[in-house]
Amino acid sequence: ISNNYISGTLPALPVSMEMFDCSNNAMTGTNVWSWQLSEGVQGLKHLDISHNFIVSNTSFSMMIGRGLTYLSVAGNRFASSSMDHGGSSFPSLTLIDLSSTLTTGQFPAHRFPNLASLNIANNGYSGELDLTLMQSLTQLDISNNSFSFEVSRFNDLPLLNRLIARNNQLYGLLSLFDMPRLQ
Repeated sequence: ISNNYISGTLPALPVSMEMFDCSNNAMTGTNVWSWQLSEGVQGLKHLDISHNFIVSNTSFSMMIGRGLTYLSVAGNRFASSSMDHGGSSFPSLTLIDLSSTLTTGQFPAHRFPNLASLNIANNGYSGELDLTLMQSLTQLDISNNSFSFEVSRFNDLPLLNRLIARNNQLYGLLSLFDMPRLQ
């Protein structure tokens, strides 16, 4: 039901639903995650609610079901100070798009060991990003944040083929010869 003019709050999802994409609509709501956390939605694998008018101050880690592999909430207003609440890891997640969600703090890379694609652009993330914990990354967009670390750390990502890191506080020397997969 993406790319329509659907409005209102997010609906309850059927028990058997594996994919829910209501991106690019006019959905609204605050602290909307109770519906996703209910016992009946634990089979959800793909969740895209990007580019709606959803507002939340709930930690992202509160909304991630154990089997979720794809999560996009880009363009909503979450204003969470960090994703690092609680100690669980989410090994099934392979794609996260949290771009333009007003999130701040440090990104907890240790909680997402199997990510292939991470987009956290246009937020307020700062400090270092522990790339050694995300060996599966092929695509990374950290642009327009306040990350501060040596660019040679990108060499720790052997599968990386797409990197966007503009407008941060990165420093040092980058050898593209050490990153042959970059396009």
